[in-house]
Amino acid sequence: MGLRGCMVVLTSISLHLSSWGQPQPPAQPPAALPLPLRVIIPSTGLAQRYDLKAGWNSLSFPFQKVVAFQGLEALVDPESGKALSPMESQPGKAYWTYARKNGQAWAWGQLQETDCTISLSKGWNMVGSPDAQPLLLSQVTASDDHEFNRVWEEISPDWIDSKMLQGDQIKTLGPGSEWDPGAAYWVFAKRPVRLRVNRPGDVPVVQQLTQNDKQQQDLSGSNFGPAEEGRLLVGGQEIPAASIQEWTDRRIRFLLPANVSGDSVILVASGAATPRIAMATAAAGGIPGGAWIAAPGTKVPYTLKVVSEDNQPLARAQAWVDGKYAGVTDQYGLIYISQLSAGQHKVNVRRRDFSPLDIPWTVVGNSSHPTAKMYGPRSDINVRVMDPLDGYRVYKVDVYAVNDFTQRYTKWYSYSQATPYIDIFWTNIIGNINYRFDLFWRNDQGLERYQTIYRTPGRYGVRETWWNWWTYY
Repeated sequence: MGLRGCMVVLTSISLHLSSWGQPQPPAQPPAALPLPLRVIIPSTGLAQRYDLKAGWNSLSFPFQKVVAFQGLEALVDPESGKALSPMESQPGKAYWTYARKNGQAWAWGQLQETDCTISLSKGWNMVGSPDAQPLLLSQVTASDDHEFNRVWEEISPDWIDSKMLQGDQIKTLGPGSEWDPGAAYWVFAKRPVRLRVNRPGDVPVVQQLTQNDKQQQDLSGSNFGPAEEGRLLVGGQEIPAASIQEWTDRRIRFLLPANVSGDSVILVASGAATPRIAMATAAAGGIPGGAWIAAPGTKVPYTLKVVSEDNQPLARAQAWVDGKYAGVTDQYGLIYISQLSAGQHKVNVRRRDFSPLDIPWTVVGNSSHPTAKMYGPRSDINVRVMDPLDGYRVYKVDVYAVNDFTQRYTKWYSYSQATPYIDIFWTNIIGNINYRFDLFWRNDQGLERYQTIYRTPGRYGVRETWWNWWTYY
């Protein structure tokens, strides 16, 4: 049901601070929402699940707009103290909500279609990721009334404190921090600050950084944007425009000025930033502490392969070796590294909709080719197949992972069972692999037809209604 004809009564509730200034929830829960607002359950859509404990909980919504919810009561804005419906929430902000008992809640919403600005007031602010994936703060830029497109290293701790609160836990707040979707974090701003969060598809990605015999640094990748909206930082110092020889959406070539030194570069483009990218410079003097990136396809002694749970190559996964950016996997799931010192190394791999992966890499001798497997969320399939009333009804359903036949669901139906519909309900499955649905149809005369559909459930599952293809497709 929609909001037409419904009225939400907003109450003002003061935010209490303890004696040492740590934010505390309101003293009293808000009034319950009107019944029509608490029963909106969509048939499909991007969803976020919340595990609530009895009492006060803090949460955020990883959507541009919440369109429906279940199991949630009114929210309390920690800044204004006002109560509101989840459908009135804002991306990037977090809220208090009161649960009368332990349980689960859900919210459905629309993905971010544009960049999002999170405005921080001076003092405590409760915030969250506006996107349905962990937000890496190294990709976020900050501005105030005088400076723009600053990276995290430039604003912490002068603009924002280097610690944050998640629940009652104190955590480090810096470029390596991540904000998980749906979670809430307290950050302390020392002045009014605006944080810009780009859509994942608009964040600049560096695939390689090389240096030629003329000491020119060459960045290649995507989403570099126009030069007038970008910045290059080496060792915390900005590269002047006179030293930048070329800047396109996919390539940047520059020289290091004599007064600039450092072992890594940060690219700021169109309001977003990259992590620190290790530089291979003549002054490095041999093998660096981390890795030297090589051009894709180059024959090198060191390659890192990243695969998904069905052992298929995973493209566009980003990796760091010993804290230094090592590149993005290609279509074969590979990152090519030209030099790596012997001994133990730490590898961090990140990709959207997969759990962060931190693994050791032990190099013995002059060659090593490890494989890193990334795990996605567990998901479910909830599909309703309708009887199209043309005489054909489903008599068999066969669902299986395309590259892993151990992941399989098979069910048979009698002719009378297949009307008015059948439900395919499969839980606790691997979310980020491709599944094939084979539907077998038969009419009362014994004639048969066959239908195949492919789906990848992802984090939020498959929730759809299907009809036969020859009548409706």
